[in-house]
Amino acid sequence: MTSQLRAKLPGMLLPTADGLGQGSENLNVRYTSSASKNVVYYSVGTSPLALNDSQIASEKPYAVLTENKNVADASSLINYQEAKTSLPAVKIASGVTGTEEGAAGSTYLQFNQGQWSFVVRASNVEGQKPLPTAQKLLALYQQYGLPNATAKSSVQVDVGESLGSLNTVITWAKGSSVYQLNAHSTETAFKMLKSLS
Repeated sequence: MTSQLRAKLPGMLLPTADGLGQGSENLNVRYTSSASKNVVYYSVGTSPLALNDSQIASEKPYAVLTENKNVADASSLINYQEAKTSLPAVKIASGVTGTEEGAAGSTYLQFNQGQWSFVVRASNVEGQKPLPTAQKLLALYQQYGLPNATAKSSVQVDVGESLGSLNTVITWAKGSSVYQLNAHSTETAFKMLKSLS
């Protein structure tokens, strides 16, 4: 699939790993392309289908990779958050501290590593806590790393994973392009990004 995509979308960074633990034998891929944007949808179906088969559009993607091309102001798409010092501190791991704030029925836990900002949003209504997800996020970052970005970049995760929810959003700049990967599983996202080439 990746080699077919490379032929259709020359110059776009693409993952060589699907990031799945299971179901990858029925991996399906479709894409759209325009002068300003390429979008690749990854889904798992009941059977493997050809690239861009019309049936794939009805499948819920587990990951969507977007390349915005020739972006003049990358920061407008990336939503990087500067480290906040005026908020209550929360220890995430040894040597890593974040800050927490509540807003509109949610609790946001933020920490920064290098040129990446990480924000975890938990729903107070559903009784969610952001810290366990933030700890898992940090561990995945330490295990897999993230793409080499040419500007400050961001990771945003909503607590709770469900099929089709695409609750993990990772956005970064590479040259004049801004890439965004949306995935229903944070671990899947990191595995896919580790294999980018």
